[in-house]
Amino acid sequence: MDPNKDEETSEQHLRISRGLDQVSHLFLSHVAERAARGRSGNGPELPEHAQENPPLGIVLRASRAVDRERLLSLLHEQPGALKEGLKVIDADLPCETPSNVELLALDTANRLVVIDVEDKPNDSLLLRGMAHLDWVVGNTALLRRIYREQLINFSLQPQLFLVAPDFSPLFRFAIRHMRSFQIQCIKYDAVVLTAGIGIFCEPLSWTD
Repeated sequence: MDPNKDEETSEQHLRISRGLDQVSHLFLSHVAERAARGRSGNGPELPEHAQENPPLGIVLRASRAVDRERLLSLLHEQPGALKEGLKVIDADLPCETPSNVELLALDTANRLVVIDVEDKPNDSLLLRGMAHLDWVVGNTALLRRIYREQLINFSLQPQLFLVAPDFSPLFRFAIRHMRSFQIQCIKYDAVVLTAGIGIFCEPLSWTD
């Protein structure tokens, strides 16, 4: 038997054995590290791809219809959902119409904004909103006295925001022919969130 060959074979076995020892050491060290994390209460370690690529979004579920009172409450607290910078200055304002002005607000230009809402599609929302807008325009002197502490720009034509879950084709047709008025229709959807009900508002353009 060739002694040189035996020596070469022994060296190969030694290298393989050392390589296996290194692999085994790395594997066991990794297992021990994961076990230590589990004992520390940090829970299972997320895969690296999950850590590097967080979720891009969440899945939302449609909610049941939101009643008018709750919708008004949400918009009173967060009017910026309708338009950035919007500020509510009064609610349920009595006026000489069959119903009160539900919300009165100011935009970033200090323009008066009348906000009327419905919790279901209703064509009469347009007539109600127009009546409120007409009352606001015709009672500038009274509004100056009531809101004398507010910085209101009465030289700008007031706006009318109509908020509803949807608008009928007849409603949309009428709005398209009323461009001389400052009317903004806003469609909303209610969604279920962890903290409760969320409202997503979407302004409609004149061509919608």
